[in-house]
Amino acid sequence: MESTVQSRVLQLLSGVDSTYSKEEPRIAWIQTQNPSDLDAADYTVVFSANPTGERNIQLLGDFGTEGDEAVFSDGLIVETCSLSGLPYMDILGPTYVSFETEDDALFLRELVQGFEEAGEIPSYLMHRAVVFELAGFAPEKFDVTRSIVTEDGEAPWPIPPAIRMVRDEFPTVALQFAHAILMAQRMGSDELVFDLPNMEVGDLEDLLLARTGSQYRCMNTKTGRIYSLGYDMYRAVLSIFNPERSELLPGEEMSDETREAAIASLREIVQL
Repeated sequence: MESTVQSRVLQLLSGVDSTYSKEEPRIAWIQTQNPSDLDAADYTVVFSANPTGERNIQLLGDFGTEGDEAVFSDGLIVETCSLSGLPYMDILGPTYVSFETEDDALFLRELVQGFEEAGEIPSYLMHRAVVFELAGFAPEKFDVTRSIVTEDGEAPWPIPPAIRMVRDEFPTVALQFAHAILMAQRMGSDELVFDLPNMEVGDLEDLLLARTGSQYRCMNTKTGRIYSLGYDMYRAVLSIFNPERSELLPGEEMSDETREAAIASLREIVQL
């Protein structure tokens, strides 16, 4: 499969269009035994136990359950693995992360809490073949429609309870967590440290800051565009986001005038 097609497949499986396009994809999970009445052309991708055409992904069991598989019409196979079991697995191909047990819910809560405290995401979530559910963290942000079709008609494809619980408990951090995974996946990096705001930041709330030992980046979460920042500009933004963390970065103290000029320049560059 061409890399661009595979990338698109993984985006749709994740439940979010990470290209930030205007396509508004529709995904259907067909659970009826009579899919012949379905117009598959109405959907970007169809999950079904029975073939429905070139947009079909044939399910070998109930998708999202540990050990199941999905086979695309061109032969790409997607395995499934529970979230709590993922750190112990060798990922050899596209793998959909499922949330099936109470252990998965507790594990996800620990991941989000760890992200809030340290700004880090475990490297196993950054594996290019791992398909991690994202749309559920902020359904109002990600324009993708997911449906389940049964004999009784079409209904919304529910968000996993584990994600709903985390989103309800940590609404802001859960959204930042989802965007951070997108940013890290798009950059192909598992070394990013995310510097999260610890106060209200006004119109900078759509920025996500991340750095490695020598690189300083930000993402406009509305457009998905990622920008490279100079060290001093990154320090200036971080001093607004999180003064305590800003003090940990070496450099001379920045005047208010210099900081305000840097922030004004950044707003123009990233189109806030």
